[in-house]
Amino acid sequence: MPPPKLLLVLSEQRSGSTFFSEALASVLPCGIALGETMQLNAGGEGFDQQPFAAALNTRLRHRRSSMARAWLMHVRSHACAKRTCECIGVVKLFRTHPVGSLALRRLVKSPDVASIVLERNASGVECSLRWARQTSDFSIVPNERRRVSGQFEAHARFRSRCAPTPNFVAQHNAWFAQLRRLRTTLHVPFHEATQRTTEALQRVATALRLPASPWVAPPANEVPALPATLGLITIVRRRVDRLAQWLAHHSGIGVNEIALYSTSEVHHAVAQSASSHGAVKLHGRLEAVINASSGREWSYAWKRGASCLRVQNTSLVRDAPLRDMCERRMYMPEQAQVVRHAASRLNSTWLLHIDVDEHLSSNGGPPNAWRSYLTTVSARNRVPGGVYVPQLQMVGSLDNAEYLLHHSDRWEENKCLVQRRALHEDPRAFGSVHEITLKRGKFYVSAPARVLALLHYRYVGWNVDRRAEIDTRTRELGCDRAKQDEQLAQICKYKRQEIARWSTQLDRQPRARLRSQQS
Repeated sequence: MPPPKLLLVLSEQRSGSTFFSEALASVLPCGIALGETMQLNAGGEGFDQQPFAAALNTRLRHRRSSMARAWLMHVRSHACAKRTCECIGVVKLFRTHPVGSLALRRLVKSPDVASIVLERNASGVECSLRWARQTSDFSIVPNERRRVSGQFEAHARFRSRCAPTPNFVAQHNAWFAQLRRLRTTLHVPFHEATQRTTEALQRVATALRLPASPWVAPPANEVPALPATLGLITIVRRRVDRLAQWLAHHSGIGVNEIALYSTSEVHHAVAQSASSHGAVKLHGRLEAVINASSGREWSYAWKRGASCLRVQNTSLVRDAPLRDMCERRMYMPEQAQVVRHAASRLNSTWLLHIDVDEHLSSNGGPPNAWRSYLTTVSARNRVPGGVYVPQLQMVGSLDNAEYLLHHSDRWEENKCLVQRRALHEDPRAFGSVHEITLKRGKFYVSAPARVLALLHYRYVGWNVDRRAEIDTRTRELGCDRAKQDEQLAQICKYKRQEIARWSTQLDRQPRARLRSQQS
């Protein structure tokens, strides 16, 4: 019997599926962990987090619910493209994923697909979800929680008094009853996968009639994780009247350091606003930083990353002299220049470049959720170099809690938190503020919007004078220049198309309200 092309781990969230899927991929011949490939964005494991995301077939992406097998095989083919062996793609599939019941049945019964049911009881699943949403603690293994001061004990107290809701129990039980009727390859209980992992992995290999390499448990790191610190970086060209509120908000949620860069026209006004905020550690003139970098407009990014793939076959990308990297024309080169300038001067462990119309927050979590989330992330055995933070496109004024609902089949907009020490060592490497180039081997995860979100007040002022707002944005890119090279003309074309989409979304996209924040 030939090895399967796909190995499904059918489970629920918070059931050890990440740990067990990665273990399976490490011991099975030519295994590769594909994460939650049915999801767009799933805490770093959705398909848009794959390095080849921009190359995926748009038609299959939109129809993946009814064409699950074709979609997963398509993703697997990209993931395995550089492998010389017949690889086994290990995919996590949950009750909450967009898979129709008929498509799931066909997927499980496919001769080149094997499936494992990884089952944790309803109480364990729902209570773990509730804890994660309340505390931003999405630990993958218990050792991570032990490294954060007081977290393990607090979790134990919470778990002792937590009970699942009847509705969750009913949905949970119905899901696993459905899976049992599908006659999957093997059933693995949660405690076996997490406590007797070697035995569980061997059972899977035997069921698949495949050899298994010895499993080596990741070494437990017992060193206490230090509390995360955060430095914000922003450029101020206009709208200085918004700066005082922006500074007050971020000082209020405990941001440790802020670096401001302002144009000469507003420099004095920015200095006045910043003078009363101790978190402002750096205030520089934007023109001076640009001049120090000789006005460099191109930056290096990884070829398999979105920064290169989304503009491939255009004049905005070319080969770089560094292996596996492209050179990309940046839309706003000054963003790269101020990030590099601030990174060498701030002391915070994490950095985030945002604009004055963006507020770091969460959709229902505590105001300072960023600290506990980043501290827990930093306690992982494999610490990510960056975190994608979803943007919620807010409607109206700063007091309005309405935002535009994100379409599930569109690319989610985000910016990224990066570990300062994970920034690529070459000063010419940057990518974009949406995916800053990290050192080789470093990777991104995605934060859930309930834990971390950027409230993006993009549309403030549009109701008063939409045309003026649009003209200002294009001028900032240089689109008003009489003479434009090929790259700038392409950037301006893309930007106008993007702004047209924003306008359509504002007029047509359904809306929701932010959840009330926890104290």
